Amino acid sequence: MVIMNNYSNMASKRKEIRNVRFKELLENDFKGSRIDMANFLGLAPDLISRYAKNKGIGEDIKNLVEEKCKKNRDWLDGVDDQIYYDRNDEDLINILKDVIRLAGNTVEERERFKRIIKFGEEISKSSES
Repeated sequence: MVIMNNYSNMASKRKEIRNVRFKELLENDFKGSRIDMANFLGLAPDLISRYAKNKGIGEDIKNLVEEKCKKNRDWLDGVDDQIYYDRNDEDLINILKDVIRLAGNTVEERERFKRIIKFGEEISKSSES
């Protein structure tokens, strides 16, 4: 039951992050205009309204938004090209390894987290140069 509870918590956090990022995109790129965003994405305006009101955003819509808005893959999930943090690189890498160990319940999730760690390690190596 603990694994299911962790997965449920992860899904809840993912939903929250996606909704926050979606609202940021709506405000920043479309000046809050749900109609403009809907037209740009080729979606019905009522869908945009529902997503802006915290309706869950599935993988298909996530991928569509990231592709059409020219965002990096998994941007809507909170993964950016650049990671800004106050800790040193080694601390960040260790935190990310813990996240994989604790939260990576599926192969897809573990692979996604491994890509994040690899990116963190690359940042660390480039900052040492």
